[in-house]
Amino acid sequence: MRYEVVFHTTYTEDGRRLGDPTELLRLPAGVIRERSAVRVDPPLELEYPEQTEGEDLLDFAGTETWEYEVADGREQEFIEAAKNCPEVIEFSEIPQAA
Repeated sequence: MRYEVVFHTTYTEDGRRLGDPTELLRLPAGVIRERSAVRVDPPLELEYPEQTEGEDLLDFAGTETWEYEVADGREQEFIEAAKNCPEVIEFSEIPQAA
């Protein structure tokens, strides 16, 4: 079974991605057969208005879309991991070609 997953990603002010979103699913070995990046959408702007003293720092947010091929019989593990990962914005099953 194949799934598409969209992750929330954060970037530094100079445009470097913070961490690897695909590691956040925390799946045991053997669940994922293959994964590949489909689309990376970094923040549109890396310059935000100046913040006043005491404000929390803003994250520079973007998204990354990945496709996963999940091992037969391990789909429920993958679905639960995606549902429980706060960085997952959405995920969906990719219909198989007839």
